[in-house]
Parts: sequence; C-alpha cells; structure tokens
Amino acid sequence: MSTIDALPLPDAETWQDLRTFALRAKRLDESGAIRLSVTGNVLAVIVAPLYGSFLGDPMPTVLGMRTLRVVDGTVDGLDAVVSLASMTDRFARGLPGDLLLPVPPTQVHAPWAGITPPRGGWEHGGGVAADILIAEAKQGIDSVAGALPDRPGAPVLSEVRRHVWGEPVAGMDIPRGAAFAADGLGFLTPGEIVATFAAGPWQRISTDRGHVLARG
Repeated sequence: MSTIDALPLPDAETWQDLRTFALRAKRLDESGAIRLSVTGNVLAVIVAPLYGSFLGDPMPTVLGMRTLRVVDGTVDGLDAVVSLASMTDRFARGLPGDLLLPVPPTQVHAPWAGITPPRGGWEHGGGVAADILIAEAKQGIDSVAGALPDRPGAPVLSEVRRHVWGEPVAGMDIPRGAAFAADGLGFLTPGEIVATFAAGPWQRISTDRGHVLARG
C-alpha cells in the first residue's frame, strides 16, 4: 500500500479536470474504483466502466484512462486503487488552498486493476466518427433499458449488459461498451474523428481528452 497521502496538483484546472473525470466515472459505475498511478510527474487515472465479475465472464473489459501532470516527481511510484466514492468525497470538500489533493487512505480490491494492457505495439487502425460512437452508446443504453423486465434481478441485468455491450460497433472490432465508456467519460465531441488502434486482443480509441482500451 502506498505511503503517499496527497497529490501535488499544478493548478485549479487540473483539480477540476480530475474531479470531472471521477464524477463521470462514478455515474457509470456507482460502486466502482479508480486507480491513481504516477510515473515521474505524470499521473495516469484509470477506471473500468465495464469488466467481468468472474473468470470466463464474457463481459468485455473496458478501461478509461486520462493522463494529467503533478507538480514534480515527489510522488513518483504512487500506485493506489481506491473507491470512486471516497475519491469524489475528497473533491466535495472543495479546492484545497495548497492544491494538495488527499489520496484516500483505504485501498480496495478491483478485479480489473491487475489487468495490464500493452504499452507498445499498437497499430493504427484509422479512425471512426465520434458521432457513430455516440450513436452506438445511446443505442446500447436504449437496448439495455428495452430488454429489461420490471424489477430485474442482478443476474438478468448482468446478462443483458454482457450481451449489449459485448456486441461490436458496426463494421469494427471495437465492442460497443467502448463507445459507452468514451461517451460517458466525456471523451467524445460530435463532428470529430476518433483515432483507433489495435494490439493483440486489445482495441483502443483515443482523443485528446482520454483513451478507452477494450478487450473482448
């Protein structure tokens, strides 16, 4: 467990950026977790809007990642997985005058945190219109809602979500769940072209606001 108890942020904009990302991730997974990983003075913030809950689960693993800067290398090596609820609670306290963002002291177990996407070997796959991904995300949300009976139990909800979010985006290898994550995390802007990449079983979509990595 990390002994680093606060992140030294460079400015209020970075604090607000991280707050917005955490709040959006919590809307996608109320009981989810967030990983804070620092290398040098680069902070990688990772969440998992979708992931399998057991070995062999067909739900695709979908990670959302945003990179930000910290002031210097004093927190190099931080690697903490904490609940999104505890992280958003830190932001609810308001902008700290010293721009030190407290790291929640209690880490949590997240099944997806041990999954490491490839760092290199990504092949550029061209691009896809953001409007297509936004439409796929909306269609998926509507499909989940339309397929559920009144008062569905957890097993039924999970099965419907696995089916809908595991389907590929039309004409692509990217699971629809990646579109859901990219849209929900605020990475997509209508009218833009989103870069796509592939590395083995992994697919990635990237914009200047963040990355979504998916493995079916």
